[in-house]
Amino acid sequence: MMKKLMALAMAGMMALSLAACGGGSSSASPSGNGNSGAAPSNSLTINIWDSNQQAGLQEIVDEWSAESGISAKIEVVDWDNYWTLLEAGASGGTMPDVFWMHSNTAQMYMENDLLLDLDDYIANDESMDMSKFYQGIVQLYTRSDGKVFALPKDHDTICLLYNKAIFDQYGVDYPTADWTWEDMYEAAKKITEASKGDVYGMAMNTSNNQDGWYNLIYDYGAEVITEDHKGTTIGSPEGKAGMEMVRKLLTVGAPQAV
Repeated sequence: MMKKLMALAMAGMMALSLAACGGGSSSASPSGNGNSGAAPSNSLTINIWDSNQQAGLQEIVDEWSAESGISAKIEVVDWDNYWTLLEAGASGGTMPDVFWMHSNTAQMYMENDLLLDLDDYIANDESMDMSKFYQGIVQLYTRSDGKVFALPKDHDTICLLYNKAIFDQYGVDYPTADWTWEDMYEAAKKITEASKGDVYGMAMNTSNNQDGWYNLIYDYGAEVITEDHKGTTIGSPEGKAGMEMVRKLLTVGAPQAV
C-alpha cells in the first residue's frame, strides 16, 4: 500500500510539473501555484521531517524509480525548519515536488491552491480503495469543496510506557487496565517522593500538545475541536478537570524544570 501511495503521489506531482510549464511562479504570499514553473525533468525532490523514516521510504522510492525510470531524491529537514522552508518555497515558487503535509497546516495550503487535486488519479487507479483509509484522517486532507489533496501514510498512536525496574525499586504496583489518571498521579508522586527527587515519577512532553494534554482532556470527556468542527469544550467542567490533572502531573510527578 505504501508503494502505491508513493506512486500515486509522484505521478500526481509529475502531472503538476507538466501543467505548470507556462504558469510562472507564485505570488509573494503563500497562495497560487507553488510550483516554480520550470520545465519538467526526470527527477523529483521529496521533503520529509523525520530521519528515522528515511531508510524505509528510500526502499520504496528506489523500487518506484526502477519501475518508472524517474529518479527521486529524499531531503530530510528538521521539524523546526521544515515549515519555514515550505512557506518560503510557496512564496518563491520553489516548493518540493512531493512532501509531507501535517493536518494542522493542510487547509491553508489546500485553500491557496498550493497542492495538487488527486481526485482524478484516485478515480483512475483501480487499485486505490479509499474506504480502506480511516475517513476522519482523509477528511483532514479534503478541501471544503470535497476535493482530496493528500493521502494519509500513517496515523499516530499515543501511549504511556512505564519502567518496571523503577516501579519495583520503589514498591509501586504495576498499572492495571482499570487505572485512572488519579492512580497514575499517585504512583508518580510516590516514586518522586521516595527517591527524594532523584527519580521523577512522570515525564510529559510539554512542547507537543498532541503528546501531552490533548489526549488527557479527551479522556476526561472534553474535545479540543468538537465533532461538528464548530467549537471546543476545553473550557467545560470536563476540560477543566483534565487540565487540573495536567497541572498536578507537572507540578508533582514531573521534573520542575519542565
